[in-house]
Amino acid sequence: MFANRTTKRTWILAVGLLAAAFVTPAAGPASAQEATAPPLPEDVENVSVPGWSPRLGPADAPVTIVVFGEYLCPFCKRMGPVLRQLQAAYGDKIRIVYRFRVVHSGAEEYALAALAAHKQGKFWAFHAALFENQEVLRERPQFVYRLAERLGLDVEQFRTDMRSESVKKQLEGDEAEAERLGVSGVPTTFINGRELSGARPAEDFGAWIDELLGLDTPTQFTPPEPSTPPEPVEPAGEPSGEGGAVPDAAAPPGVD
Repeated sequence: MFANRTTKRTWILAVGLLAAAFVTPAAGPASAQEATAPPLPEDVENVSVPGWSPRLGPADAPVTIVVFGEYLCPFCKRMGPVLRQLQAAYGDKIRIVYRFRVVHSGAEEYALAALAAHKQGKFWAFHAALFENQEVLRERPQFVYRLAERLGLDVEQFRTDMRSESVKKQLEGDEAEAERLGVSGVPTTFINGRELSGARPAEDFGAWIDELLGLDTPTQFTPPEPSTPPEPVEPAGEPSGEGGAVPDAAAPPGVD
């Protein structure tokens, strides 16, 4: 009798699970998505934030988000809207820092260009425009000089800074820190030293940030406002730049 009752109970459970599998949940707004991030890890890395690193938010923000990425990675591009969602939701409670980890051939050139733009206070505009024109970057690496001109940079100073030892050392510093932390793929993010890999939805980052801030109610996120990068820059006719041609990026998008 016990064996039969157990079999019947198992059969009922199986039918119930099968029926549940065919129930399609009602689609909810982006703000209602459930976080899929793993639990907040106990391991905490001491992630450095050097003076050259571009950042948004106050230095004394209780949560620091350090993103390692590069400009030929399509998954890194997806992080832009997510970071805007986090900014909108948390405001001065978070600080966002961008550092570089080059994984695609040719991406080093664009990291140097962005750091050179940062010297003229134009990092975030340059950063957004590089991602906006990502497919052009794969075809015409020297495009950065036209972009610098469009954004109103001193192009000659930009060219000098881009090839300078100081900017190269900044990129080398980012790469060395990424190596020390074991960052092999991008994007990789550290939230107060806790590593979260991949281009994840804002809810995943929010789950950890809420816990670090001691918030009991999950933060709700609304779709980010569309970014307003400069108009796409016509790639034809850009200057050749110094140092010769830069090799085209040949790595497939999925290898990041």
